[in-house]
Amino acid sequence: MTIRSLKLGWILPLLGIYYFGFFLTELHAQTGNTIRLRYFAGDRIQTNQNLYWANYQLSWHGFGIGSSYVDINETVGGYSDRILLKYNDFSYTFGQRLNLTLGFGNLSQASAASSYQSSTGYSWKAETISGTPSYFAVIGIEVFGFMELIIGTRASQYKVRDFERSTSSGTERIAKSYDRSVGVIMTGLGIAF
Repeated sequence: MTIRSLKLGWILPLLGIYYFGFFLTELHAQTGNTIRLRYFAGDRIQTNQNLYWANYQLSWHGFGIGSSYVDINETVGGYSDRILLKYNDFSYTFGQRLNLTLGFGNLSQASAASSYQSSTGYSWKAETISGTPSYFAVIGIEVFGFMELIIGTRASQYKVRDFERSTSSGTERIAKSYDRSVGVIMTGLGIAF
């Protein structure tokens, strides 16, 4: 008799802890997380081009702001080109445990591009950088009640032209321009609380 009551004595508190944890999880799911911190990134490596896109995002009650950048390094015809596009992002998140975030980013004035010719050691800087807003969509899945696994995609179009450098005799330009689309699949992590 004593052994049996000891077993029941441990089972009831364990069941109570289990149901209390289940109750808290369900209550948390109904009220939802109000703040999300996220980082997601993607890259694409090709023979003459490397691309890396990183995103940082903060959202509160679904409304999000963030910052992102795409770093493109390319080698063509003896020139090593680097294009760094920076975006100021705005988004909205639908859902809680399984959620969808849709957003866009406007190209920042802090974007830059340069071209370096290794045979001469000269470097040119792009004077004109423009582009369409960058659109993104990501899906987040909450695990453990506070962590988020993220997968999504992002795309944009950009134009870079007017590469020039200052010399003692004035300004030297090279006939080079880019008018391209860029897109990448991204994965990342987030914290929700």
